[in-house]
Amino acid sequence: MDNNPLDIPAFLVRDASNRAPFMSNVESDAPAKSRPAKTVKANGAAKPTAKATVKAADKPKAKAAAKPAAKAKTAPKAAAKPAKATAKASKPKADGAKKDKWGFREGSSKSQAVALYAAKGGATLEEVKAAVGSVQLNVLNALEAEGHEVVRKKEVRKDKRPATRYFLKAKKV
Repeated sequence: MDNNPLDIPAFLVRDASNRAPFMSNVESDAPAKSRPAKTVKANGAAKPTAKATVKAADKPKAKAAAKPAAKAKTAPKAAAKPAKATAKASKPKADGAKKDKWGFREGSSKSQAVALYAAKGGATLEEVKAAVGSVQLNVLNALEAEGHEVVRKKEVRKDKRPATRYFLKAKKV
């Protein structure tokens, strides 16, 4: 441990007699060869990084001249997708289903939930879930966004948590 300022154990110190297996083929007197410069593509053009410009300065310029210039893309990506658009347009939609007065397909869970909310006594989320299988609160929010009136009233119930009763009313024209 003569030249060991960091107090590295002797079995970890590597010298000419004690080389790592991957270093056995490397000559110690030969200068280190640098790797080719990495490039970062921005907007279709290749620009060398800061490290790449330092490494590239050591290389002869004959290799740089041998590379062909990068071609710019002429067609935008959006122009390459007309086949998918026609495939989606070719699917016919089933317009034969009857709609209720709220715009939902008759007999659907949304239509049933809206009928409960629009009834004279309104409905709580618990009542709608028992009848339909899900609370369908998103239907109320969508109808309210369309301009229908949704009235919310808090109810205090004995031996149960308080509940909100929803009343759905048609658009005012």
